[in-house]
Amino acid sequence: MVKEKYLPYVEPEKPTEPPKSPKELKKEKRENFWFYNKTKIIVALCAVAAILFTWQPWNTTIDPDYTVGLMSQYYWNETQLEELENMLRPYGKDLNGDGVVKVRVSLYQMCSPDDAGLGVQEIQAYTTRFVGDLQTGEVILFIGDEANIKLNGIDQGLFARADDELSLVGEDEKVSLDDVAVNWKTCDAISKNEMFSHFITDFYFAIRGKEGTIKDKDTEYFMAAEMFFRLIKNEPYDPDLLDALLSAQTASSGDASAADSTVSKAGETVSQVTASN
Repeated sequence: MVKEKYLPYVEPEKPTEPPKSPKELKKEKRENFWFYNKTKIIVALCAVAAILFTWQPWNTTIDPDYTVGLMSQYYWNETQLEELENMLRPYGKDLNGDGVVKVRVSLYQMCSPDDAGLGVQEIQAYTTRFVGDLQTGEVILFIGDEANIKLNGIDQGLFARADDELSLVGEDEKVSLDDVAVNWKTCDAISKNEMFSHFITDFYFAIRGKEGTIKDKDTEYFMAAEMFFRLIKNEPYDPDLLDALLSAQTASSGDASAADSTVSKAGETVSQVTASN
């Protein structure tokens, strides 16, 4: 027994494994394939998902042709904002070629005497978004109540003169409300829509000055200016669409749920007008 430790080590024979069944062989191949190719498969799936997400037939999100800033002391609910977006559509064009005129209204609730019940964080969020959109040139065309037009358009010099050339206001030049803004009651889309009747006298159209405020936004500014003039002169680019929207709003005004049904009914009528064109 003592001599065994001096003998060379001989590995014992392994027991013979039983042959693997076809099912086990297939499973082993699948596991090996996944182990060596899982990274490639994951990358390929991500690429396919990105393509499907951005591919037009799968993508139901409609990019806006225009973004209009709404500076208000008052709260606007989603139905009111959607109706305002809808009523501004006839004055715009399909700029991105997707077959639909889309206007997005970005609400900035601020300059409220009693803060309209807003918390500090909400006020800061609105203000931060407003400043950010100004810096990036995201918003060129504005709608605002009298207090906000005076604060930003007159005191801060944000808006251009509402003349044919949108001339700039001098740094020390004194201007009035009528110099930089036009009351929206002159626009049929607003004055004839009962949903905005309690807002009629207090809101105005205005457009920011171009020079020194927006860089590399010449095309966007020109398109916004074109829409601005159509709004203040009440010259819709698509009068048939405006008539359809106003008819749908009037027809639904007698219903107790008119405020909730106006947008959907107008959308159906608009679809018919678009199809006929």
